Amino acid sequence: MIKYTPMKTLAAAAGLALFCSFSRPVHAVTISNVTFSDTNIIYETGGIPNGTTIGFTLDSPGLVQIAVNCGIQNFGDTGTNVANLSLTDSGPTATHTNQIFWNGLWLIGGQLGRVNTNCDFALTLSTVAGTSSANPSTLVKLNSVDIHSVSATSSVDINGVGTAPYFISYALAKSANVSITIANSSGTVVRTLVNNASQVPESISTHTITWDGLADSGQPVPLGVYISTITAADPAISNSQAIPRGVTITVQSLAGAAADPQKIFADNAFVYPNPVRNGQALFNVLPVRPGATIHLRIYTITGTLVFDRDITAGPFPYKWTVTNQSGNKLGRGLYYYVLREVDPEGVLQVTKKMAVLP
Repeated sequence: MIKYTPMKTLAAAAGLALFCSFSRPVHAVTISNVTFSDTNIIYETGGIPNGTTIGFTLDSPGLVQIAVNCGIQNFGDTGTNVANLSLTDSGPTATHTNQIFWNGLWLIGGQLGRVNTNCDFALTLSTVAGTSSANPSTLVKLNSVDIHSVSATSSVDINGVGTAPYFISYALAKSANVSITIANSSGTVVRTLVNNASQVPESISTHTITWDGLADSGQPVPLGVYISTITAADPAISNSQAIPRGVTITVQSLAGAAADPQKIFADNAFVYPNPVRNGQALFNVLPVRPGATIHLRIYTITGTLVFDRDITAGPFPYKWTVTNQSGNKLGRGLYYYVLREVDPEGVLQVTKKMAVLP
């Protein structure tokens, strides 16, 4: 028996088949021709990190993701993922090129830095039509001077307050000439701890430098906030300087665990010039412990109080115009001055003699 199929039904089926053949995606999804602008990142120029630009060819727009894995000796080794880059490409559907820059830095101890190692790159292109991956066999070598893993810790006095000595720790990616300074809150360098000293990379040793809380003059620095700045230069490559690293040190107390607070106060409490001339003098004083108030009193040789002032607000050294409490000029003669610190931990005081001349 012959089955009858209407011509209209056959025509519809043919049309559906024709529609399906033309609606299937015939465009491949590929990411290829991966290149690197630099495969040997050998230095940081003037403290600005050099990196590499990753170029690649796409045949479809989509999301490009790059996993950067470092700590590799040879291609194929399992590394550690240190960075993940991404780029949303909305270019033409035809084959085209694109690129992503990587600065060669990643978080090390909570700070951006780099170590000397090899890195590989795994690229993935994701589109509505599918995904494609590329794993170029080219390794990018990092071989630059770099400072990382920087930290600063303090000792504590008998009351648990931060004091000297302070310990500044850091690591170097390669051998370098290192300098370390301490600056006050105004940016003035008060101490140079290391000056262009040759030091080895972290593969041999990490570094800890001790600051005793003294300025270059040998005197304790005032209480306050300081910045330690570490710089490093590659001695073998001109203008190869690491990104400078800074770490904050808060000097809360001068009463170190092995220090005598009274001696520190007495050693840094004095008037100059002595004898006092030309109607003015400067009283140097250094608060030793936090929360201190400073008082200056001046007595005649017979013990009469002629000047009494709270000079906590400074500025130090405190300028005295050789006047008494009423603002009248003092006469020629010998006087005693008493400098006194009162703080939550007790009292520090020194009494010394001065002469006043015309």
